[in-house]
Amino acid sequence: MIFKLEPQAELESPADVAIDELTPEDVERLKYEIWSDERVMAFESVAMPRGIVAEGDSWFDYAPGIDILDHLTKLGHAIAKVAEGGDSLENMVFGSKYDRRFARRTNPLNETIRLMKDEGAKVLLFSGGGNDIAGDELEAYLNHKDLNLGTFRTPYVDYVFGTAIRATYEHLIRRVRTEVAADAQIVSHGYGWAIPDGRAVINLPWGYRFVGPWLRPALTKKNYVEANERREIIRTLVNRFNDTLASIADEPQFRDNFHYIDLRAIIQDDWWVNELHLKNSAYGRVAAEFDRIIRAL
Repeated sequence: MIFKLEPQAELESPADVAIDELTPEDVERLKYEIWSDERVMAFESVAMPRGIVAEGDSWFDYAPGIDILDHLTKLGHAIAKVAEGGDSLENMVFGSKYDRRFARRTNPLNETIRLMKDEGAKVLLFSGGGNDIAGDELEAYLNHKDLNLGTFRTPYVDYVFGTAIRATYEHLIRRVRTEVAADAQIVSHGYGWAIPDGRAVINLPWGYRFVGPWLRPALTKKNYVEANERREIIRTLVNRFNDTLASIADEPQFRDNFHYIDLRAIIQDDWWVNELHLKNSAYGRVAAEFDRIIRAL
């Protein structure tokens, strides 16, 4: 199923302003309150299963801010979280990490499925794919501008979005509905049109000193230095990713289990706090859409 959203008002309410002005210490304190052991134990003490498991990247696990899962938990959803900021789609579904002795680590999807079974959860929230486009990976999609061969390495772009990412999501869906429940529901999302302007996460007190930027460096290396051309490149790649998720959600064999939220219409330029992440209040707006869809399912 595909959920297309309508544009929303600007982030200007007193509540929006207040949450966006939280200090790093305030954010850390609020996250602790949301995810503290005491809160989890409260569910366990009444044998209340957490009916939702969430796996994903930093949109579900953003240490410097209040992310989508933080907001959903505040809205009353009991979520078992295995998301980890910076994670790749390939690792979440197949496992790509290994230790210093080259021993492969356990596939994270095995843990996600085990947790869904343990919690009796039939809803999986999934956020993956952004880190497969950004950072060093972005360079691989691009020709150097001075080659005059066109912006994109088109066969590679077509392969990544049309074959690799698609097959990875399809594998995820098949495993969840086979090993958890035939009527399990997976709710995922595309990303908005990020702004490749070089903004990063800097000077935060709990260890984040400089994280990012993730887009402009690769574009500059390839000599795409004009603001408009940078934005058009990112817009094209984000659209390709969204088109892939939409096509999966529209497939008869997957539409009963896989639901895709198209966020492009609601995310506005002033919602971005850096090249890859949204303001606290903006994640709240996105979480409200997740909340609506989860309840409808």
